[in-house]
Amino acid sequence: MGDEVHLAVSAVVGFALLAVPPVVSSKLDSASESLERTSFLDWSGERLQNSLPDGSTLTRYTAVTTEADVEGTELAVEFSPRFGCSPHVRMRFDSNASRFAAITNLSSDELNWQIGHEYFRYPVVADTEGDNVVLHLVAVRSDREALVTALAGGSRVSLSLPGRGVEFSLLGSRRTLVATRAHCLRHEPLPFDEPRRRVEMAADNG
Repeated sequence: MGDEVHLAVSAVVGFALLAVPPVVSSKLDSASESLERTSFLDWSGERLQNSLPDGSTLTRYTAVTTEADVEGTELAVEFSPRFGCSPHVRMRFDSNASRFAAITNLSSDELNWQIGHEYFRYPVVADTEGDNVVLHLVAVRSDREALVTALAGGSRVSLSLPGRGVEFSLLGSRRTLVATRAHCLRHEPLPFDEPRRRVEMAADNG
C-alpha cells in the first residue's frame, strides 16, 4: 500500500509539474478552446494544450466551474490522454481571492471536502507562479474517481480552507464531466515532430 501511495503521489506531482495550466505558466506555449456540447448549467468544458520543451504537446480536457461569491476562484477536473484519462482535480485562485495569502501557506493535510452528507480529506500539492495559486489533489486513482463520482452526483461542494471556506455549485457537473471525459477518450494524438526537434536541439548546442 505504501508503494502504491508513493507512486500515486509521484504521478500527481509529475502531472502538476508537466501540466501547468496556461493561466499559471508563462514559460510554456499554450492554447485553450471551448468544447462543443460540454456546457451545462454552472459547468463548462474546454481543451487545454501545452507545448512542452521536448517538442510534444500535452492535451487536457477540463470540466470547470467558478465560485460565484469570489472572483478568480475555480474548481476543475482534468482528463489527459497522456495519463489514461484518469481524473485530476485542481483549484485555482488568483490574487483577487480573499484567501490568497493563507492558501500559499496551506499544509498538505488541510483540504476537506463536503458533498452532501459525504466527507473527503486529501492532501494537496500547491503550485505558485505570478498572481495565481493552484492546488492539485494528491490521491490514488480510486480515491480520485470516488471524489469525481461524488462531485457528479451532488448539488454543491464545500471546502475548508484557511481563513474561510469556499463553495462551488455542482449543477451541471455530471453531464459536463461525462462529456469532457468522452472527448479525452476519443482524443487523437498530434504528430510528434521528432526530426524538427533534433534540428532545434542541434542548433541550440551549436
